[in-house]
Amino acid sequence: MLLSRLLCGVEILETNIERFDIEIRSVSADSRTIRPDDMFISIAGSSYNGHRYIGEALSRRAAVIVTEDKGFTGAYPYIRVPSTRAAYALIWNNLCHRPSDRMRYIAVTGTNGKSSTVAMTVHLLRCSGIKCEGIGTLNAALTTPDPPELYLRLKELADKGCRYVVMEASSHALEYRKLEPLSFDVGIFTNLTPEHLDFHGNMRAYAASKARLFSKCDITLYNKDDKYADTVTCSAKQRLSYSFCDCSADYICRNIRVTPDGCDFDFLTVGELFHLRLPLTGRFNVYNAMAACTLACYMGIEKSVIKQAMSTMPAVKGRIERVGIPHSGYSIFIDYAHTPDALTKILTALREISRGRLICVFGCGGDRDKSKRAPMGRIASELADRVIITSDNPRSEDPYNIIRDILEGIDKTKPHLVIPDRRGAIRYTVHSAEPGDVIVFCGKGHENYEINAWGKQPFDEKKIIEDAEKERIGEEGNEYNPC
Repeated sequence: MLLSRLLCGVEILETNIERFDIEIRSVSADSRTIRPDDMFISIAGSSYNGHRYIGEALSRRAAVIVTEDKGFTGAYPYIRVPSTRAAYALIWNNLCHRPSDRMRYIAVTGTNGKSSTVAMTVHLLRCSGIKCEGIGTLNAALTTPDPPELYLRLKELADKGCRYVVMEASSHALEYRKLEPLSFDVGIFTNLTPEHLDFHGNMRAYAASKARLFSKCDITLYNKDDKYADTVTCSAKQRLSYSFCDCSADYICRNIRVTPDGCDFDFLTVGELFHLRLPLTGRFNVYNAMAACTLACYMGIEKSVIKQAMSTMPAVKGRIERVGIPHSGYSIFIDYAHTPDALTKILTALREISRGRLICVFGCGGDRDKSKRAPMGRIASELADRVIITSDNPRSEDPYNIIRDILEGIDKTKPHLVIPDRRGAIRYTVHSAEPGDVIVFCGKGHENYEINAWGKQPFDEKKIIEDAEKERIGEEGNEYNPC
C-alpha cells in the first residue's frame, strides 16, 4: 500500500520524507519481524521501549521508521508522531482498507460481565435479523486484540457482509489507544471494581481509562447501580440507564426469581413491561441481560423478539457454566471469576440455589495484581462452606507464594485446604463430593491452558472434571483415590 494511504488520519509532527508515493509491504512493531520495505513503529511498552530497536529495524532494511522520539534524526526516512500507539492502530486500520468505515460498532467495558454482555447482545441482534459478530475474551488472544489481529479480523468480517461488531473494550486497550480509528454507535458500562491496579495504580486512574470509551460513543448505556457509573460515563454525549433499585433509571428490573435452571424477571420502561425468562442462573446475569435488552429497546427491536432471544440465550462458555455430571447427586460449575467482585457474585449466586455444601476451588494469577489475593481468600471463606486453594496461571511466580498471600485473608476457623497442583485439586474435590454439594471451580472459565514457569501448557478444566468423575464412578464404594 502507498505510504500516503497508510498515513491517512495520522497526525505528523515532523518528517524528512519528501515523497509519499513509496510502496510499503507491511507494518510491524516487532523489529525481529521486519523485512525490506516494511514500516517499523517504535512503541514503548510496560517492560520494553521499542525505540531501542530502531537500529535493528534499519539493519533489516525497514523503509520507514515511525517514532515519538524527539531526538531521532538521521538520513533514514522517519515520521515523528504524538503517539505511536495511536498511529499503530490508525495505520493498521488503513492497511486493512478501513473496516472502521464499513461496519457499525458497539463496545462493552467494565470490570466484570463484558464477555457475557457481548454474547447476549450478539444473540439478541442475530434474533432480530442483524448480521453481527462479537470480539473479546472468548475468541481472541486478548480481551481487546492488538491492532494487527483486531483490524485484520474486522476486515474479514466486513468482507463477509457483517453489519455490526459487538466488542469488549478493556482498560488496557483504551489506555493504549487500540481503538483509535473506531467510533461507536453504542457504549455499554457494566461495573467497576478493583482490578488491574498493578497497571493503573489506583481506582481513579482505572476509571479514567474506562471513561476514554464514552467520548467515542453516540449513546452510552450504563448500570446506574454502580458507584463509579457517573465518573466513568461523565464524557458521554447521551445516556440511558438501567437499574435493579433506582426508580429514576430509564430501565428497571423487578421481581427477580432465581433457580438452578435460570432467572425470571420483569423488565420495565415507560409504557412497557416485559416478563422475561433467561435460561442462565445468577442475578449478575440479569444485569448482563438488562444491558442487552436496554440496547435492543434503544434500537427499536420488537418486544416479541427480545422475549424470544432471552428465552433461547445459550450458555456463555466458562461463565457459570454447568458441567454435566449425570446421576451424581451434586452440581459442578466452572467460572472465569478472578476478581474479588466476580468471586462474590458467583458464590452469592450459587448460594441462592444450593441445598447442601457450597465448595469453592480457586487460585490467583501470578505476575498480576497482588492486592486482590487476600480479599479473595476472605470472600471465599465467608461465602463458601469449604474452600480449596490451588494454582491459577502462576506464570513466573512461585505458586506457594501466591497461595501464602491468599491464606492471609482466609478465616482459619472455616474448613479450607491447600492443594497447589490444580489437577490434583480437581480430582480431590470431585472424588470427595457428597450428594447435595454445589462445587464451583473459579478462575479458568473458558481457558484451555495453564501458564506456569515453563510457559503455556494444555489444561482443559472441564475435561479434567469429567475424567475425575469417571474415576470416581469406577471406584468401589466411591472411595477417594489419593492423587
